[in-house]
Amino acid sequence: MSPLGPGWTPLGFAMNRVERATEAKKSDQDYHGNFDAEQFERWFFDLCKSAVFQIGASIIHLDGARYHKRLLELARHNREPPQYACVAIARSWGHRVLFTPPYHPELQPIEIIWAVGKNTIARALAMTMAELSAKISSAFQDHVSKITWLGAFSKVQSFEDKYLGFMEVDIVADHDGSTDEGMDNDSALADDLLAEDAEFLE
Repeated sequence: MSPLGPGWTPLGFAMNRVERATEAKKSDQDYHGNFDAEQFERWFFDLCKSAVFQIGASIIHLDGARYHKRLLELARHNREPPQYACVAIARSWGHRVLFTPPYHPELQPIEIIWAVGKNTIARALAMTMAELSAKISSAFQDHVSKITWLGAFSKVQSFEDKYLGFMEVDIVADHDGSTDEGMDNDSALADDLLAEDAEFLE
């Protein structure tokens, strides 16, 4: 990963590209069940379009969540590399998508950001959906700043530098797995990272 510098920005909240599910599904235990490929691809299209005009062509890092990797064509007997919808969307706007290694929450800045939001919301539980919606907006708009994002990315870079010190740089093969499993462990590690780097939080 290149050092932080002019022209670099953590996207997402910095560009006001926030979208929430309007109604939680009672059968789902976490937020992944309330967000599907169609929602993600609509949001991702708008993000890629906005990024072109605001910062230019970019490299976009995604984890292996199922809704990130919907196949454009199912070809079980075709050995060609899978073609993902989000990759095609990004490419159409001049961007490039790189998928992060599965089951490595320490390489996922969003895990730290998500933990900040959860911790803020958990301080006072919401009693209604309207109250919860307001708390979610407040948690990420008022408590997640550019300094928070930079702190999360700097923490991830420290792990990257550590790992690269033990191995030669190789091209990481794409992975078809989902990061949905083990999410509780990921969040727990994110909470640990927050405790170590509290100075980045506002």
